[in-house]
Amino acid sequence: MPMDKEEIKRWLTSTGHDREWLAGQIGCTVGTLNQWFSKLGFPDWASKSITRLANPTSDTTAGLEVQFTASEFELIEKARALSGHPTRAAFYEDAITEFAQHIITREEALSEKETDEPTADFAALPKPITESLKSSSKKPSARAKIVPLPSPTTPASERSIAAEETQEYQAKRKRS
Repeated sequence: MPMDKEEIKRWLTSTGHDREWLAGQIGCTVGTLNQWFSKLGFPDWASKSITRLANPTSDTTAGLEVQFTASEFELIEKARALSGHPTRAAFYEDAITEFAQHIITREEALSEKETDEPTADFAALPKPITESLKSSSKKPSARAKIVPLPSPTTPASERSIAAEETQEYQAKRKRS
């Protein structure tokens, strides 16, 4: 049964831990923890987490059961055997950790990419002029210079260089 706030206070005092330590253990801020102690009370998930901290010998797998179909289990067992993990527990731990790292790496890469790119969706835009001319039978006039448009994936610093080149060309054309 989860601990109530008075039991949690007594347990913290008896173990010599403070609220800052407890907040770090359960993944909340000290301010949130103080609110729970003062008036709000603890949410179920927090009470259960604290109870598990206070009673480490209790069942730590409660609520962590995952059910697989027979075909999913066969797939998992095949991967475990191929990876050389001697136990399911070792394989599950490594597989989950590796997948979590893969997700984090992918999201960070997408985040970095988004800071260099415009946020608009460019998939629906027409083809750049250079591609349109390649596929058409019309040839550009002798005076025309085709300046390729920067791709949406081109970093901002390179897009400004292409814009400067376009401006220079237009200025030369006006002079002639």
